[in-house]
Amino acid sequence: MGSRLDPFVKAAFWPLLFVLLVIEVRAFAGLPHDDAFIAYRYAENLARGNGLVFNPGERVLGFTSPLHVLVAAGAHALFGHRALPTVMAALGCVGWAAQASLVYRLLGDALGRAAAGLVALLVAVGGAWSARYVALETNLAVALALGALALAFEERWRTSAFVVGLACLARPDAAIMAGLLAVYAARRLRGRVVVPALCFLAVVVPWVVFASVYFGSPVPEPLRVKFQRTGFLPYLEHLLRQGAWSITGVEQPSTLLIACTLVVTGGGAALLVRREPRLGVLALYGALELASYLYLRPFRAHGWHLYPGIFVLCVCAWSLVAAPIATGSWWAYVPGVVLLGGYAWRTLEFARYYPTAEWSGARDATYRAAAAYLQEHLRAGARVAAVEVGTLGYYSDVPMYDLGGLVTKHAAVARKPPRPYACLAVDEHYPSLAPPEQEPVREWTGRFPLRLFCDP
Repeated sequence: MGSRLDPFVKAAFWPLLFVLLVIEVRAFAGLPHDDAFIAYRYAENLARGNGLVFNPGERVLGFTSPLHVLVAAGAHALFGHRALPTVMAALGCVGWAAQASLVYRLLGDALGRAAAGLVALLVAVGGAWSARYVALETNLAVALALGALALAFEERWRTSAFVVGLACLARPDAAIMAGLLAVYAARRLRGRVVVPALCFLAVVVPWVVFASVYFGSPVPEPLRVKFQRTGFLPYLEHLLRQGAWSITGVEQPSTLLIACTLVVTGGGAALLVRREPRLGVLALYGALELASYLYLRPFRAHGWHLYPGIFVLCVCAWSLVAAPIATGSWWAYVPGVVLLGGYAWRTLEFARYYPTAEWSGARDATYRAAAAYLQEHLRAGARVAAVEVGTLGYYSDVPMYDLGGLVTKHAAVARKPPRPYACLAVDEHYPSLAPPEQEPVREWTGRFPLRLFCDP
């Protein structure tokens, strides 16, 4: 497979990807995400010698990515408190660019360099909405899973096993890729998989043992809290709409558009597997990821859960669009170029929008202002309750009581008086939490309003 543009793509792809990475870091290294600040606070406490805890003295496994926390702890030791969020978001941009490079590497034989380069550039300009999740472990986890797959295709079994182990420490659902690669390796090696298996276990088992001893269980609290919080049919609809939105850019896709998206995605997957049967592992990875979340069914507001599966859907759909490039006809480039421009524009609009958007810049600014107030006015040792505790906890450095249950085991932190906190932060999305007949001691208005209630 190939086209007349293959030599040009081979020469231009890597410099262009580097330029896009620089642009992405400049545009998105400031993107805040409250859940990421949970990992940052664990990392900061670890770097300070307080242990792997959110609140000193409380051993609660409130994160799902030990790799992200450990990397953040190292970054904190090197760059400090203020720079840590920027450094970690920049690292997420590196993971985003790595996904594009690995797609180019994986699809080259099936599509040819020009078509594979187009699909990779669609990833690089944000076609799968990678920009939204740079502050989280999401992009790094998918990059590691794809890297392990590419290494397996090159039959570098030990390194592949090691990398997919890291992927599992980045996101537990990478175990799906680990299982698929185990089957693939067993077939290729005719069952001689002991050494690769040991390489994988050498990465994963120490964390499982440590978490079991230190926290009492390797199962994170977020998994317990979010498990099956949505019905099957509503979550299925959410999954289908998220996939169609990512591919088409239509935020509220119709049933017909969703059906067309599924047809194109299925056609792209069939095309890739027919031309390169090994890519069946990639297609299965995406399908099983989405199927697993139909079982887990967490809150629909948390779109990053579905990212690995939707990423594969996007790659399959774009492969079908890019495949005609191999014919050499000029018209074959038109759909891909239109998509490239559309996704680039959407990503640029997001870069312009997020600093003032309700759930990113506006929320972050409000929480930082509230954290500064708490740091100045709260008595030593007093606890603050909130539904979202990441940013408030990281910037105020006060003990937090997580009403969402991610980092707080409620029964374990009971205090006298019965209410186990001195202050309560209430945003407009949870008005029922506000104490009746009590005036807030401080209130912030704007795109993300917040009220703070404190004991007299």
